Amino acid sequence: MARPGPLLLLAALALRWAHGEMPTVRLIDQEGPILEGSYVTLECLTDEAGADMSQFTFQKYSRWLHSWVSLDNPDRLRCWFFDVNVTRADGRLLLAIGALQSWHAGAYRCAAANSTGNASASAELSLHVEYLRSVFVTRAHTWCGTVGDSVAVMEGEDVELQCSADASQPPQYEWSRQGADWVVASSVLTLPQVSREQAGTYECRAQHPSLPHLARSRAVRLDVQGPQSSYQLGESMAPPHVPPMGCDPPAPH
Repeated sequence: MARPGPLLLLAALALRWAHGEMPTVRLIDQEGPILEGSYVTLECLTDEAGADMSQFTFQKYSRWLHSWVSLDNPDRLRCWFFDVNVTRADGRLLLAIGALQSWHAGAYRCAAANSTGNASASAELSLHVEYLRSVFVTRAHTWCGTVGDSVAVMEGEDVELQCSADASQPPQYEWSRQGADWVVASSVLTLPQVSREQAGTYECRAQHPSLPHLARSRAVRLDVQGPQSSYQLGESMAPPHVPPMGCDPPAPH
């Protein structure tokens, strides 16, 4: 293998002399999963004591621009990175993100301020944000989409309610009925040929697969209407039909 030429070695030594060791990025005082709404601080470091951190800048990779964007100076691109604050106090280079949101997720790095490539940039730090937001219930095979607090059906109709949630990972779902002792581990609740006795309040619960404390529920009252009247509560507490495996719709991201 050919040895590097003198000009290449000289350039490498000049870069090392100008900027010291290669920078690194670390999370400060952060353990475990990073939750939406939390406060996160990143620090750019070098192995050289007393290094001039004014020669470095924080960057975030933009999937839309397919390039790295500097986060130091406010400009039109910074509108995509709300609550980002870069400080250079006491010789430290810090990037603080308050009220962390899902759009803050992605790759961050520290690079020489005059760098146009990867030669003097740190390894990427990938920021992943965990969240579980609102739960939605829709009725299948209808034009109305998301249902409100109640849904009215005619006795004898087939009812299929689908539950979904806006989450960082596909949630685990289960359906239950208030006053009953059964639980259906599925995002789909199917009530074939619904009867008056099946009127009542049904609840869907969505839970993050690895963070049990991230969970939300959505209750829907089922009104079963007969020829002359509507029934909201019934005496029968029999569990509904459980759909076959593979029927769960994909959760939105």
